[in-house]
Order: sequence, then structure tokens, then C-alpha cells
Amino acid sequence: MNKGTQFKRINGLLSTLILAPIVASSSITLAQGPTELSSETTERVIYHNDFTEDLTTSDGVLIPSGDAELEWFDGIEIEGKSESGVWVRNRTNDYDGIDILFDQLSIEEDQNYSIYVAGYIETEEDILEGATINIETVDGYTWLSNPDAVHGAFELEAAYTADLSDDRAFRIKTNSAGAEIQFAITDVMVTTELQADIPEESNAEVFTMIDFENQEASGFEGRSGSEDLNITNEANYTEGGEYSLRVSNRSDNWHGPELEVTPYVVSGDTYEISAWVKVDEQASQTITLSTQVGETSPTYGNISSVTLNADDGWVEIRGEHRYTSLADGFVSIYVESSNADLAFYIDDVNFEAVESDPIDVQLDLTPIKDIYADHFTIGNIVSSTDVESPRVDLLTHHHDLVTAENAMKPESVYDDRAFNFSGINALINRVHEENLDLHGHVLVWHSQSPDWHHTENGDSLPREAALENMRTHIRTVMENFGEIRSWDVVNEALAGGWENPQEWRNNLRNTGWLRAIGDDYIYEAFLYARQVADENGWHDMVLYYNDYNDHVQGKARTMYYMVKEINEQYATEYPDDERKLISGLGMQGHYNININPENVKQSIERFEQLDIEIGITELDVTLNEGVSAANLEAEMLRQAQIYARLFQIFREHSHAIDRVTFWGLDDASSWRSERYPLIFDGDLRAKPAYYAVIDPDGFLENHPLQESAANQAYAVYGTPEINADIDSVWEQAPVLNMNRMQQAHEIAASGTGRVLWDENNLYVLFEVTDGNLDKSANEAHEQDSVEVFINETNTDTTSYIDGVGQYRVNYANEASFNPTRYSEGVESATRLTGSGYIVEMAIPWKNMTPEVRNTIGFDIQINDARNGARHGVAAWNDYTGGGWQDPSVFGQLTLISSTEEQTALLEERIAVLEDTVADNDISLKELRAELLELQSLLDTLREEVGETDERLTQIEERLAQLEERLAEWENADSTDPDELQESSEEEEAVGIEDSNAELEETGDAINTEDMTETTETETEKSEQTVKSGTGRLYRNDQKDKVSEEGTTGSRLSANQEPGESLPETATAVWTVGLIGLTGTITGAALHALRRKGKR
Repeated sequence: MNKGTQFKRINGLLSTLILAPIVASSSITLAQGPTELSSETTERVIYHNDFTEDLTTSDGVLIPSGDAELEWFDGIEIEGKSESGVWVRNRTNDYDGIDILFDQLSIEEDQNYSIYVAGYIETEEDILEGATINIETVDGYTWLSNPDAVHGAFELEAAYTADLSDDRAFRIKTNSAGAEIQFAITDVMVTTELQADIPEESNAEVFTMIDFENQEASGFEGRSGSEDLNITNEANYTEGGEYSLRVSNRSDNWHGPELEVTPYVVSGDTYEISAWVKVDEQASQTITLSTQVGETSPTYGNISSVTLNADDGWVEIRGEHRYTSLADGFVSIYVESSNADLAFYIDDVNFEAVESDPIDVQLDLTPIKDIYADHFTIGNIVSSTDVESPRVDLLTHHHDLVTAENAMKPESVYDDRAFNFSGINALINRVHEENLDLHGHVLVWHSQSPDWHHTENGDSLPREAALENMRTHIRTVMENFGEIRSWDVVNEALAGGWENPQEWRNNLRNTGWLRAIGDDYIYEAFLYARQVADENGWHDMVLYYNDYNDHVQGKARTMYYMVKEINEQYATEYPDDERKLISGLGMQGHYNININPENVKQSIERFEQLDIEIGITELDVTLNEGVSAANLEAEMLRQAQIYARLFQIFREHSHAIDRVTFWGLDDASSWRSERYPLIFDGDLRAKPAYYAVIDPDGFLENHPLQESAANQAYAVYGTPEINADIDSVWEQAPVLNMNRMQQAHEIAASGTGRVLWDENNLYVLFEVTDGNLDKSANEAHEQDSVEVFINETNTDTTSYIDGVGQYRVNYANEASFNPTRYSEGVESATRLTGSGYIVEMAIPWKNMTPEVRNTIGFDIQINDARNGARHGVAAWNDYTGGGWQDPSVFGQLTLISSTEEQTALLEERIAVLEDTVADNDISLKELRAELLELQSLLDTLREEVGETDERLTQIEERLAQLEERLAEWENADSTDPDELQESSEEEEAVGIEDSNAELEETGDAINTEDMTETTETETEKSEQTVKSGTGRLYRNDQKDKVSEEGTTGSRLSANQEPGESLPETATAVWTVGLIGLTGTITGAALHALRRKGKR
């Protein structure tokens, strides 16, 4: 049995907040659905645990029996394969073992069951003659299986007819002769029989796993046609097999093997899709398993991803996808990689139906478009799958406008070099049939566009030739689609450092259009689009500039100055035209739950000064990458709160905002599906975020935004040698993960940091995984490098003052500094590894004499470069990308003498908190924030000290008691969900009508004098590079206060009063911090959510 087989059950509600079914996934699962639908009698898996996660103590199904102790392990080689499982230790009696509880499995009287157990006995164990390894029932004590105990791997299988009058559990144990054998269990599965027929209307074929042992590609073809797909015996995963498929000669990330699975798919059904993958190179790459639906105007969806290098061997990618619509009937699955230069292998590809409830679109919900009819238009994206039932029912119920997700992008309108609109026009005709308005996306873009428009054989075309191609494209496309509401004329032209926003030309992305035409290509594109519109009588058509990371204030200022200057140029050249050339500005709105919504408000207020239409054009709000089961509920709530606050802001500025467009109908079809960014789940059912959107005031009144909290960490006393060889002194330093992305997509680089200190220096160690190193860019921040940010003053400053510094070192040990004078005394060393690089730095103290328990502002980040430009940034604390100019986005680092002192500090803080809670002298918000910080510090310390430390276990227990107290307080203060839903429907009309009177301004409008200021520093902030198309791998403070009434207010400096405006820099870093919320969720629920909403 292959490891990683996963089946699911939901055994809990997310919380009283979850008003619609939302479920998720884990490697430990309880299931409701059959694994096959092709025969009359099939096995239904009701429990499966392959122990890939350490959930032995929170599972609730497996418990130790007798005096046995269960100890989880991972990465132990058993008969040539790396396995995970649990050791059954401390055995002195035959009954010391593992019980599998019937009541947790919902075992039914007289029902037939099968149990399978895989395990292992080490060769060092003393096995007495006659010793057996057993499955028995408890309390009937019937032996179901009892083979002889032998060294090495073993398997137990047994059948059982439930007798609940005698039995309450299965027990895995030995007989008395084997009472002292210590054994391991690596897999447990319990199944029952289920009668199930394929529905008569289904003619779907049953998929046969592809293992390439027939030495054929078995239907796989290259997506681009240029890939090499070769059957090879260089690597193999199949048990007893020899062959796999090697994929090479890829020139872009999206290139890879694709398999049509149309004959195996029934519309509306859910499928578990899996493949085993392997790479030869030490360089790390992310491999993604995805699906495409439709050939014309297709939809692309990422199913699951893994990041691996050669040391990982074969790794399984597994996930689920529900095909809620089949569009024109074409369905495929494909595999792609983040590193186009590297080959990979695939083997044992499978595509299996799993049970899912019928899709039931909730047409009784209040339409979002009705709620905001007096404020702005509500839109969504559309592809061929979205104009057929049941998806079109949800689409038209809530939306009045659509944007084509991919169909109107430049590369989609050509067949080779000839225009071809046939399939695309069919989609747009369906849009018109549904009486939906259409926004055009996009005419001029650097991505998903033919290179021959501006480049030939690697060389830029002459300016006039490129201009002619651009104008031909603009005219032909605009006239094909006719009079529509608006167009994105230019998309994502900016990609700079933002330190001089008025010098916007220096921040233009280095594209083929820029190289061929020059920095006026944007003006020329808009000028010609305006001409085409006017010639056709479309004088009111709004022409948009559209871009992402609109909440980053440096970029927002740059966008402002670019649009302002271009419109001023047009006004000078065409004084008789009172219209603005760029008449719309698109804020894409790809956000994360940690965003500070007030930065979005600040950008809107800035753009209002341009006196043009504003559109929120691609809205989604992701959960954090790899959200755990423990945090899922809190992050879902946080997502809803962010949506609520955003819609309050949009409504407040509806005089300037024309439309709000969600970038996806549901989580399963989102380009960021692995982080569940939308307001409907994979079953097309409403999430909490929907209820937040339709009644933002009511939602935030009952569930106010929590205070922000910066990451906390410790630096341990010690002095390493700066040689990039990682001295043993580093072992005592806690690991800091740099996993906060400062852009919508993921990056290929990843890494960790550690920090030490002594009287002279702060020492930082980086270990970076990056398979594609690049320092070809002229600007240091656009090279593969790492950065350290230090604020010795630890004050709430929002600008660089004495004692605040930024230190950057690339993988070739080339350093740069902000301010430059802080280079004095800095030492660094780098070393390339097989999978990336190591950087070790010694940074002298500037203005402080360090002492134990001093706290400083601190952050670290990785810059990931690709093709001469920065592709993205991953930081330890900062989500905003503003650390180069704004120290308020740093985390906090406390200097300690040892991990022993760190433990003592934690104990002291918990004791103080316990006293405060006992005296009821703390608010709910303060308690949540403090518990968040303490849990973060505990997690960091656990990574260093280990899971078995008794003091840390006691700390964990004390924290759990405090979280229980928090839950009690919140339960006493919570609102019944049914009441919330009813009240939202009854009050939404009044709430929306009176919203402007109820909302208070959190900051004054930005004045033009403020916007003429620029920031001068020697270095620059992060460039954020955008995703480039769904279906291809684009991996993807002063604290903000929440008023007692639940309305987010301004950040306040020492000399500010409530109501004063925010500074122009983006300063707040929002983190989840929702510990101990009411309701529970199991590991099984997380896996089900990743299955795109299976109920």
C-alpha cells in the first residue's frame, strides 16, 4: 500500500462563525466516501493514518493501551524506503499497545469491517520463541490476526463483524511471549463494505494508474510541444517496476507533461489526483500538479505542490479537485516546475473518483450586487466553465459584470501570428446572453503576450515596427469586441524600488515593449486606444492602467505620479479634450490576511486626487501558506474580517470606485487555490467571508479586527567565526523562518535564519535554498541576496534614524548598506551549497551597549532573482515590503544568554499573565495578543530545545489553560450564528443605506503637497513581480488599534491625536493572532478544505 493514501472525514465544525460548510485536509483522516465508484460493492475507508504528521496525541482515534507510550518518528529507512510512524515503547505487558476506538470511527452493530496494519520490528529486538504480533478486540478479547513476530516489516489484516455489546476497540499488541518487544506501526486503515453503483447517466471510464512499465508515454504529451518526454530506467518508483517518465528540454515554467482525462470525468464529481515526482539536481524546485478545463477560454487550477531536491527522492503530489463544470468537455491534468532549467521524473500517476455531495448553489442568499447597487458594480472573472450551470447560476446571482480571466489576453487571440477570435467570441456571446457587462483585460502586457510583437530572434524590433504591431493589436482587438464598459490598456508596467516615486520612468519594468519603443510606450498605447474608441463612437469608454501591490505606499505613489504626468502630457497636447487619457486606475487587490486594510484606504485616497475612476479589479484575500489545522479557523475568521473592513473602505469611497471585481468565483478555481482566497468554497457554498461582505458593519461589530503583533524571537549569546562554515555555536540559536511573501505569488527561494550576539556584534546566519542563482541585475536589491534590518533604538519610528540600518549581501559576498556609512566593520562570508547558499554576517553595534534582555527591532529577508530582475521577497516579519524605509514593520529580537534564560523569560511572562487573568484585569484583545506572542516564542524555543523538554511541556499546558479561559470569555461574548445570519439579512438594507453616517474617517485625505515629497535613501525596497497567468506555475509598527466599537483606527505616534492621518509610508504588519477561538477543527477538516470544499 502506497504511503500518503488519504481519506477524509469531518468530525467538527469550524466554529460558530462558520455559517456554511467549509472543510479541509490532513494526512490523518476519517472518511465518508468510497474510493471507487465502478463496482456494485466497494470498500469505504472510514479511517486511515499513514503518520506523515505527528498527530498521535490529537487524533482521538489512536490511543496507547496499558503502560505503552507512543513516540512519533519520520525519515527512518525501512526495507529501502523512508517511513514515518509511531514507536510503541515502554512495553512490559502483552496488552501494552495501541487501541483504535470504535466510538470515534462510528462503528455500527453487525456491519462488516476490515482492518489493515503495517509495522516494523528492529533487528536488535529480542524475539522469544512463540511470540506473535496481534490484532484483537477489546473488551471481547478476540484475536483477529496473530502471525509470528519477526524482525523487519510486518503486515496484519483481519475481517470483523461488529459486536458492540462486547467490543469497544481494536488493539494492536503481542501475546505474552512478546510482551517486551518494542515495535513500530507505520500504517493503519479501517474499511467497510458499501454498495455503490456508478449513476446510470455516467459513462465515465475507470482510470488505470499509469506506471510507464509498458515503456510508452500512455497519452502524456508536452504542453508546449517542445519538451522532451522520455521513458527511462534511470529512476523508478513503481514497486517491482523499472521505468518512469523523464521530462526535460523545458524553456518556461509552465512547460511539462499533460494528460487528457476527459473520458474519466463526470461533471460535478470530485477526483483525487496524484503523481510521484523526483529530481536529480540538488537545486530546489517546486513541482505543481494542476488541471485544465476547456480548450477554448480554459480554466486552470493548481491541485497541489511540493518543493524538493535530489535528497528527497520520490515524493508524492496528491490533491483533489471538483469539476463543477466541464466547459467544452476537455479536461486534462499536467505537471509543471518552478525551474525551467531542470528536468524531473514522474511515475505512478492516478486519477480516482471520490464521493461528493450534489452541488447546491445557494440562490436563497442575498445577492452581493443588490447590497452594493447604490455604491458600485460587483464583478467576477469568467472562463468557459463559468457560463454553464451550476457555475453560471452563482455568477449571475451575485454579479453584474465580468472580466475574462484569460480569453482576452494578447496571446489568446492569435493562432500563430494570425488573429483568431472564434472560440473567444463564443464565450463573450454567452456573457452577453446572461446580460453581464464586460470589462476588457488586457491590451498591452509583458506577460501572456507574443514576443514577436516587439522582439525577433532575441533582438528588439525597430521602434516604428513595434509601435505598428502594438497599434494593430489594439485596434483589431478593440473592434472585435465592440463597445464594452472599459479596457485595461496597460497592465503591470511598474517594477522598481520606489525610493523616488516621482522618477517613475526609472521604475518601469524591463519589458520587450520598453526596450523596443522606449519609456513612452504607455502613453502611445493609451493614445491609440483613445483614438480607436473615439473613431467608433465609444467616447465614454474608460481606459485603465492596472497594477498590483497597490497597498504598498511607495508603489502607490509611483503609480500616482505616472498617471498624473501622462494625463498632464495629454492635456497639454490635446487642450480641447477635457477627458483624462488614463481615465481609470485599477487596484488589483491581491491581498493576504495579514494586510493592514488602512494602507488600501490610504492608496484609494491618494488615487482620488487624480480625479479618475478607480476600480478594484482582481480582489482576493489569501490565508497564509501551508495553514495548519490548528490555525485554520482563526485564519478563516481573519479573512472574513479583512473582507469586511475592505468593503467598509470601498463603500466609504464609492463616489470614486466604479466596480469591485473578485478574481475567481470559488476557491477551487482560483489561481491561488491552495490558500483559499475567495468568499465561496469548492462546493460553491458561502464561506464566512461572504457574510462579512454583505454586512461588514455587523460582522466587525461581533468580530472586531484584532490588534497587530510583530514576530518575536531571541538572539542567544555567542561568538561564531565568520567563514560560512556554521560553527557549533549556532546550534543554540533559534531558527527563524522567512515565509512571509511580499507579493501575491510564491518564490522559488526559501530559507531560514539564526541570530547570535556578543558585546561587539550581532551575528546573523542565513541558509538559503535556491536552484537558480542570478546576480546579473545592476541594482543590488534585484540580485539573489539576503538582507538584515536592525533598529537598535526599538522605538516606533517610521523612518530611518541613527541606530537603524539595512545590510544586504548577495550569494557572491557582495555587500551594500543603508545608510552607506554603516558598512564600517561589517564582516560577511558566503558559500555555495548544492541547493543554494549560506551567508554569515557580523554587524557591529552602532549606538547601544548590548545587555541581556535588551530588545531591538529586527527583520531578515531573502531576495529571489530571475532573469536579471527580482522575482519576489520572503521575509521573517514584514509583509509590506517597506522595511527599507520604515522600521515600524520590523519584528522584535530579544538578547538572551541561553535557551535556559529564554525558558525562564517565558515562565515569568506566563506567571504575570496568569495573575492578570485571575484578577480579570485584561481585555479580550489584550489577552489574545499576549497569547499569540507567547505561543510564537514557545514554538521557536521548541524548535531549538526539542519536543520532550519537561519545562516547555509545562509551559504549553499553562498556555492551554489560558486559552481555555479565553474561549470561555469569548463564548460568553459571542453571537449565535443563526441570529447573525438572520440579522444580516434584515439589517443589510438599513446598514448599507446609513453606512457613511456610521463610519468614522481613520485618516485625512492626502494633499498634493504631501505627495510631492520623495524619500531619499541609498537602497531600495522590494520589487514585487506579478503572477503571469492562471494554469502556469507562478508560485504562485506602531500597532494598528481597534476601537472598542470594532472600527479600525489610525496608527498613532507619540505626538498624534486620534483622527490624525496615517503617515504616507505603509507601516502596519497584521498577523493572525487568534489563539483559542471557539469551536474545534481536526486534521481531517484541513485536508477536506484542500479538496476544494468536499462536504
